[in-house]
Amino acid sequence: MGKLFVLNIFCVLFFNVTSKQIPSYVSLCKINDPNLSMCLKDSINALRPYLVKGIPEMDLPPGEPLQFPSVSADTGANSAVSVKAKSWNHTVSGIMDFILNDISLDLKHSSFSIAVLFPSLRLKGQYTFKGKVLLFEIDTEGTYALEATNVTASGYSHLRSYMKESKEHVEFENVQFNVDVKTAKINFTNLIKGNDEMTEAANTAINQNINIVIDELRGIIGQVFGELLFMYFNSVFRLFPVDELLPEN
Repeated sequence: MGKLFVLNIFCVLFFNVTSKQIPSYVSLCKINDPNLSMCLKDSINALRPYLVKGIPEMDLPPGEPLQFPSVSADTGANSAVSVKAKSWNHTVSGIMDFILNDISLDLKHSSFSIAVLFPSLRLKGQYTFKGKVLLFEIDTEGTYALEATNVTASGYSHLRSYMKESKEHVEFENVQFNVDVKTAKINFTNLIKGNDEMTEAANTAINQNINIVIDELRGIIGQVFGELLFMYFNSVFRLFPVDELLPEN
């Protein structure tokens, strides 16, 4: 009886793992399409309403708002910002209002690139900081809220091909991402621990020099955006082989 129960559980788990199918509303592109980039752009744009709610069949979480785990960073000894930071419980809104400016996938040369514009993003979460921001020495924790407009993100990734269950899959790796932000405003709680007046002064100073702060944190911002966007692509290509996602005929 016990063995039969274990066997039944195994069969259920095996069936759930292996029976994933690409939803019928996903418009597939042909790998040999001479206009592959345009097809990919059209397909992703058509998926937007589904991406907002999430696509469980493809292991894609709800995208509006999008929740993602912790991020750790060490800026090093920069002139304006020198902190060791960790943030978690992130929620970002507006990411599904993206404008896909360009996308290119080349399996032959193992390369992928993308350029996206986000008209408006709102990000909030919890943080810990230790170090210096502008003239303020900081060793604290609290919450933050960020609003940014006209965020342009462009990235490149190498495609690593591997075999799984006799099928070719690809993984997006060695991600390089650049991010530019036109305007931004951020507010931290408890930035100067236990001192509301100094916290307000620090927030004011940061926002008055927001372009300097963003420039100092550009590498970290690019890393976060890269992890977010390529999380989607890796989830899909990990689940489905290349010949199902990009059939020849």
